[in-house]
Amino acid sequence: MFSNFKIGVRLIAGFMLVASISVVIGFIGISNTSQMNELADNMYTKELMGLSYIKEANINLIYIGRARSNFLLASSQAERDKHMASITKSLASMKDYIEKAKPLFVSDRAKEVFTAFGAMSEDYQREMQRALTLASAKKLADRDEVLAQSLDLVRDKANKLDEMLDELIQQKETRAKAAAEHTESLYRSSRTVMIGAIAGGVVLGLLLGFFISRSVSKPLVRAVDAANRLAEGDLTVQIDATSRDETGQLLQAMKHMVAKLSQVVTEVNSGAEALAGASEEVSATAQSLS
Repeated sequence: MFSNFKIGVRLIAGFMLVASISVVIGFIGISNTSQMNELADNMYTKELMGLSYIKEANINLIYIGRARSNFLLASSQAERDKHMASITKSLASMKDYIEKAKPLFVSDRAKEVFTAFGAMSEDYQREMQRALTLASAKKLADRDEVLAQSLDLVRDKANKLDEMLDELIQQKETRAKAAAEHTESLYRSSRTVMIGAIAGGVVLGLLLGFFISRSVSKPLVRAVDAANRLAEGDLTVQIDATSRDETGQLLQAMKHMVAKLSQVVTEVNSGAEALAGASEEVSATAQSLS
């Protein structure tokens, strides 16, 4: 059935099929790169940031323990008030980071752990408040200047270590964010290029299909017209063969055929005329003899 269609239609259909396959392949490629970009984005926004929030909550829990110890060692009410404020601040920060981390954990086990953590955190705060209240009723520690200076130096060094570790963590988070943004930017630019290449390929394929089918079908139409005119006995048909491809060779062959047919017809006509003249001479001779 396909052979019943014209060559031009078949060529265009073939190019359209190839273009359609290219579109499908391009769509699959864009879809896969989109999923890769989404996974990379989730790796940063969910996995890395979830880990970062839990890490910050854990650090604030350590701050609470440090401030609690300092509270028990305080030698003045002002120091106790300072460390109590630090405990309150760290507790609030820990809760805030836990709330930020919750939506980023999706497993059932993680949800169970967060529920248990919430209950345990309430118990922890209640018991700590009770212990600090009991400690507040006790007399202040005797202040030893040498010990106080040593503890201040320890706290200062510990704070500097915390700052350095925080800086290192911040650098990794910043680089991870930059990598995620670069991945997304690369995906968007690649998607734009792929869409443009696919669209350009489809348009170019259709144009090539149109021009190639025209370059094939147009000479064939001329050849069919010339053959029909020859079949009707018209030997005056003019055939111009300008191309050197198969259709041009076909037209050139038909041109030679028309020339040969014209030559044969001319020779036959000349022979017929000569035969007619001879016949007339024979007839005239016969009549004179009779």
